[in-house]
Amino acid sequence: MLHPGTHLVTEDNGPRPAGKLAECFYCLQPLEALHKENCVLRYRTVIISCAFELCVEVPEHYTTDQIHFFYNEGSHCADNELTQVVALAKQQGCACTFSECKYLREATAEDEKTLMAQSMEST
Repeated sequence: MLHPGTHLVTEDNGPRPAGKLAECFYCLQPLEALHKENCVLRYRTVIISCAFELCVEVPEHYTTDQIHFFYNEGSHCADNELTQVVALAKQQGCACTFSECKYLREATAEDEKTLMAQSMEST
């Protein structure tokens, strides 16, 4: 979903201390002009899927189907894996070595309401 509010060069969306205060640091457009179409400060929202590879303990007799059921259809909470992801990322310095993210599709207004953390919202 496009965010036209990010298209205009403003004092809060463009200039950086290392550049000129009256233009976008990235696309060099002046204040109150539109950022160039390829400027990194023009935003849109998309849906991605992130996968993390984790080593976990399961009962010895569990089959593939039982493991799938336990993690995806039973009462198990995925927050437990988030805790392990955070701990492993701290241990290894970051999560890059055991994660992969893929683009799925463009986001909708409903996606922004239900799938976007409040602190992550773009202007």
